[in-house]
Amino acid sequence: MNKSGLSAPFESTSRAMVQANVALGAGLKPPGQGAGDAQNGENRERHALIANAAYLRAEGRQFEPGHEVEDWLAAEIELQLARPVNVGGELS
Repeated sequence: MNKSGLSAPFESTSRAMVQANVALGAGLKPPGQGAGDAQNGENRERHALIANAAYLRAEGRQFEPGHEVEDWLAAEIELQLARPVNVGGELS
């Protein structure tokens, strides 16, 4: 265990996930993904919203380390709950 409360493999994985998410938020694409279609634009927008919400959560606890994944997952859930669900018809 280290000062963040994570064992070394989990801490490095968490750090790598945050770095990958920052790269994706900057518009970089993982190898093998096409560029320019509407889906990628929607994914980038969604990613930016999640990144912003996760940042605000981290800022709220003064960026205490060890909560990066928790912040990201909570932000994803918040975003998902905030969007209307289309269950087979057009939204009016």
